Amino acid sequence: MQLGHITTLHKRHTQLIAIVLLPISYLLLRDLFWPPSEEWASYQRPGMAGLVRWLPFSIPFLLGLLLFSWSLKFKKNTTKGFFYLWIGSGITALALLPYFLIGYFRPYASLIALRADWGSRHQLLMPLGLALGVVGLNEVLKWRGKNIVVSTVLVISVALNMFWGSQYFLQSHKQEQLVELFKTTKAKVEIASVEDQSKRFNGRESTFRIYEWTGFMTLAGIPTDRPGCEALTLKSDTSYLQALVTRDLGLYFEIKPCSEVLAQNN
Repeated sequence: MQLGHITTLHKRHTQLIAIVLLPISYLLLRDLFWPPSEEWASYQRPGMAGLVRWLPFSIPFLLGLLLFSWSLKFKKNTTKGFFYLWIGSGITALALLPYFLIGYFRPYASLIALRADWGSRHQLLMPLGLALGVVGLNEVLKWRGKNIVVSTVLVISVALNMFWGSQYFLQSHKQEQLVELFKTTKAKVEIASVEDQSKRFNGRESTFRIYEWTGFMTLAGIPTDRPGCEALTLKSDTSYLQALVTRDLGLYFEIKPCSEVLAQNN
């Protein structure tokens, strides 16, 4: 029985070590067998500067670990709320570590940026840590049995998600109306570039990439395989609330002719 228990324990340790070494092994194997091209050599490469910026996020977990160790040593009871808060802070810090290592969150404010474009779509583990942290903090600060922290966080989260949802709703209409707007320029304008000044109708003020502009133009029947000359600026004088009610974004193009474009470039 004892030998079997030790064997199982060693097997679990081996599995844990293998999982921990997987990302390190991937980085080493990538450099050896399928290194990135020169222009992508620094992309997603861990750096010491990112690790230093991440260290403050590990402090709550480390302090909680010290307190937890002290309570075990002196046989003091720890509350369920403290345990959830401690584990939640550790999961959140662990979730953020890869992004800081590759230099993703250079300014700390980008962590809670409301205008995040598509920059938040990879953060899949962080919500779990934050949720545990909120539940733990709610238990620690519980006053007269009222879930003040949870209620506040839920209200803020629902309000933000309703607003962002309305943005993505308007973006779907914007894409359809943009294709129709491009059709009005067909055979009239040779498009060289497009600038979007109506990002308030985009989800979290995301930016259309070059392939998306090409896709809109293709749907409108505009060839994209030849160089253009005019520069287009996408604008709208319609307010956000008005667009949300009417679903008419009032989009229009401000066209800069070739002469102005060439003069500006020269």
